[in-house]
Amino acid sequence: MSTIPANPPAVIPTTSNPTEQPRERRVSFQLDSGKLVETVYSPTNGLQFWVQGKIEPDDHAQHGRLEIEPEYGLKTFAEQKIVGFPAFPAEYTSTANLIHEIRQFVARYADLPDEVLAIVSLYVLMTWVYDRFRAVPYLRFLGEPGTGKTRVLEVTSAISYKGLKMSGSITGAALFRTIDLVQGTIAVDEGDFKSSAEWSDITKVLNNGYAAGTPVIRCNKNTFEPECFRVFGPKIISTRSRFDDEATESRCLTFETSERPVSKHIPLQLPPAFDREALILRNKLLKWRFDNFLNIEAKENDLRDGLFARTAQIGASLMAVVPDESWKAKLLAFLHHMDEGRNESGEKGAIKRALQTLAAGGWKSATIKEISERVNQERSDLGLDPLSPKRIGLILRSLGYSPKRKNSGYFVPLAAGGENEAVPAFRLLPKSGEHAASEAVNV
Repeated sequence: MSTIPANPPAVIPTTSNPTEQPRERRVSFQLDSGKLVETVYSPTNGLQFWVQGKIEPDDHAQHGRLEIEPEYGLKTFAEQKIVGFPAFPAEYTSTANLIHEIRQFVARYADLPDEVLAIVSLYVLMTWVYDRFRAVPYLRFLGEPGTGKTRVLEVTSAISYKGLKMSGSITGAALFRTIDLVQGTIAVDEGDFKSSAEWSDITKVLNNGYAAGTPVIRCNKNTFEPECFRVFGPKIISTRSRFDDEATESRCLTFETSERPVSKHIPLQLPPAFDREALILRNKLLKWRFDNFLNIEAKENDLRDGLFARTAQIGASLMAVVPDESWKAKLLAFLHHMDEGRNESGEKGAIKRALQTLAAGGWKSATIKEISERVNQERSDLGLDPLSPKRIGLILRSLGYSPKRKNSGYFVPLAAGGENEAVPAFRLLPKSGEHAASEAVNV
């Protein structure tokens, strides 16, 4: 989060009187003193500001001659519980206990395995300080209708930082402006969008929104001037299928849902107590944000060994909020398991398996065409479209291979010896959960 001069306001009311105090409207910001200012909401007082360190809310915040007011355009969002604002900062005992409360809340209303609950709880906590990072992952629930995706999305977004639930009724223009205005956690039920024209706008948000400094730029239909919409931030998504774009896939922490009997303690409809309990947690999380914001920073040191670079990049934000070594171990186990799946599936996994098969058969080298035949045979068996030789060549280079030209075409060395160079080793991730020891294998 930047200070006021570095972060232009969403709305700047104009005034013709030069002596009148200038005013702006904002949702949350940071003063030059470093203190945070957050929008809070109560049915009695409406939208107000809570300045870090104060004991009561204010109707506006003062910054020099500038008077800043809450963005009252969000009043309906708050009243209709579309955006979940806290009411005031409430005390909590410790970060570990707060994560435990998050976990209990999610488990009370959504049926998830324990190992999934752990990562989901860390993700919710991370959303409350997401603006301390340059990149954050998306939390994605993947499955068919009736497998609980929408329930998990609703429960987790209710306690995330300024959680905003979106449905298929929103237009593209309203989408960008709303995300830019709220600057919180966006919850998207993809099932409502997939067959609509608005899906292209959702795709733009997903492609641009995982890293800071990559706004969506649109041309104003009236003035024809370009407009920038900040779409960076955490996002909770439910989808029926994986994304076609591998880059978007790599930004997701994915949990697959399946159809099964709902546990008896899970209510089929969310009761009135749900909103009260969510508000209590948001109040505690607001206090946690105030207490920890300036001390939070991405932690990469434990993620550089044995993980894909993208996984380490997005995992650094979650590592920043782990309270102790036990939680660190849970996160590392998940990230390594996630990379094992990426290593074994997808385009890169198919190419690596083709190389291993050829090397095991005694091949010293193979042409791109020969590799393509094996890759596309596997993809055909799985009902997937074939990859072009050009695409396979690009992926081989991304894996560290350097195809060489011969009369028969481009070839890749598969083993040391003769005129062939040794193939660069690639790392097979541990399957036993022992993260410190991973085995380097020459294919």
